[in-house]
Amino acid sequence: MPDKANEALVNKLIAPLEQKGNAMAFQKKTNYMAEVEMWLREEIFSPIRSAHESGDAEELKVATDRSVKAIKEKLLESYRNGQTSVKSKTNA
Repeated sequence: MPDKANEALVNKLIAPLEQKGNAMAFQKKTNYMAEVEMWLREEIFSPIRSAHESGDAEELKVATDRSVKAIKEKLLESYRNGQTSVKSKTNA
């Protein structure tokens, strides 16, 4: 079973997002931050919460590792998009 510190951390990270409304409300938003928040819920928080609730320490480690990898990939994608945008503006 996960320890109390892990449980508190998971709840601290997920609770504010859950208080903002259900998935349908997020689907209607089209701005960038809403899309990022939806991605975080689906790809990061949901797998971690499911693994945490299962009580399987190995499943929680796998979910955490996958989430860290997904975050790094998303950050790299964002960085590259920013670099492309800067190059486009300087070449215009």
